[in-house]
Amino acid sequence: MKQLEPRQLYEMYGHLIFSRCRKLLGCDDRAKDGLQDCMLKLIAHYPKFTDPDHVVPWILRVVKNYCLNDLRSRKKFSDNAVLERLPSSSSTGEFEMQDTIALVLSCHKKDVQDAVYFTYIEELSQEEIRTVTGQSPATIRRNLAKFKESLPQIRKRLGIE
Repeated sequence: MKQLEPRQLYEMYGHLIFSRCRKLLGCDDRAKDGLQDCMLKLIAHYPKFTDPDHVVPWILRVVKNYCLNDLRSRKKFSDNAVLERLPSSSSTGEFEMQDTIALVLSCHKKDVQDAVYFTYIEELSQEEIRTVTGQSPATIRRNLAKFKESLPQIRKRLGIE
């Protein structure tokens, strides 16, 4: 594969990285930090790619991991912190979607989180998810089933039975 300059890599992939970071982090400033960190990783790893079809799945995985780590470091994925903010069934308080997603994902292992994220957030096909995560389509289906099985308990806790 042809070696590209950092500026060319930024022009090709910067918008993808920034938009994914902004979507996951919900903050332009934190998305800019994510862009910088992920671009440095891309610049370092790009010479190792032999197939251009592997670049975008790799970027999506790096961005997702960066964002999840950022959210974890800010206690967004702390079970106790999220559970403490859950409304009771009689509460009329508004519960943010980001908190709901954090709660649901924090209840599962990484493979389930990946299957849910790439299926419902990124809207990738099972074949694309296999390329990004290495999970077989059967494993993806099992992980999505585990996720769906956990929803009644989470709905009950949220008071939306």
